[in-house]
Amino acid sequence: MRLVTIALCILVSTHLAAQTSSIFKDDNFSKLRFAHRGGYGPEKTENTVSTIMKSLREGKNAIEIDVQFTKDQQLILFHDYSLERLLETDEVKETSSYTYNEIKQFPLRNKTDGEQYVALLEDLVDSLVLMVPKLELKNFLLELDFKPHGAETKASVDELLRIIDKHHTVFGDKLYEHFFISTFYPDVLKYLDQIKNQTNKPIVTAFAVNNAPDNHKIAANIAVFLSPIIVKKYNVRILEPNICMLSPKYVRRWQKRGVLINAYTANRNCEKAYVKQFKLAYTTNCPGSDCEADPSDQLGPPKKWCKSWCKNYPNKNKKKWIVND
Repeated sequence: MRLVTIALCILVSTHLAAQTSSIFKDDNFSKLRFAHRGGYGPEKTENTVSTIMKSLREGKNAIEIDVQFTKDQQLILFHDYSLERLLETDEVKETSSYTYNEIKQFPLRNKTDGEQYVALLEDLVDSLVLMVPKLELKNFLLELDFKPHGAETKASVDELLRIIDKHHTVFGDKLYEHFFISTFYPDVLKYLDQIKNQTNKPIVTAFAVNNAPDNHKIAANIAVFLSPIIVKKYNVRILEPNICMLSPKYVRRWQKRGVLINAYTANRNCEKAYVKQFKLAYTTNCPGSDCEADPSDQLGPPKKWCKSWCKNYPNKNKKKWIVND
């Protein structure tokens, strides 16, 4: 049995290495359309292993997932900082105040795929390292939207590194070409940069910014203002602005610095068209189709240019504007 396991690991590793290309080069990265929260939608539940596996089988080669940290130091697939929107409970305590076993007592509200429960990040990673080569997905890239920060930073990142190291023994540094870690929090970027400097781990990081959040507006705007300093100081490879921050000047400024851009969240065809004129990667609830803005996404309804662009531009040719991803 041990020999079979070793042989399988070698086979998967060889297959993964063979299909790896320089995904973090601009020409390749700019073509990516990240399936938001695992590729969820009206018929799929967000951030579940089953939804992510469906996205893989549909051929999606770029997937974004959300990662939270529990009281007993487990990394889970979960977006919100409290439980009540997604799980069958009215409790409003912070997600990090529960153990994983306590969270598993509450099924997900969305029953589209039957009764489901919150999954561990480690379980997903174990599945991905087998499924991606099996499905022969080229240029596959997983974005970890990393939510833990502050007092949780060190313990949560260390747990993430443990999961990575578990598979690094098989795949080597090729593993780092298939994921990156995104965060809104500079302290996470700081600690990851320290890890990279100490260990030479080629971890790719992304800094997410939002100039119009629903809360923590002062902190968010300070982060936007300081983003050039943070990106340079912590060797960040990717910037992730909300789509309403984009302008020709903004994009040129970051591209001159050699920073990749993945904008979020472009759902309607007019939003996608606006982003695509800059030849950028973007995150969406609906790769390959058109859908409405997501009320659970912090961007909320389209703002600023979005209103006039989405209202007026399609009317120029007086027909539905289809954007092919």
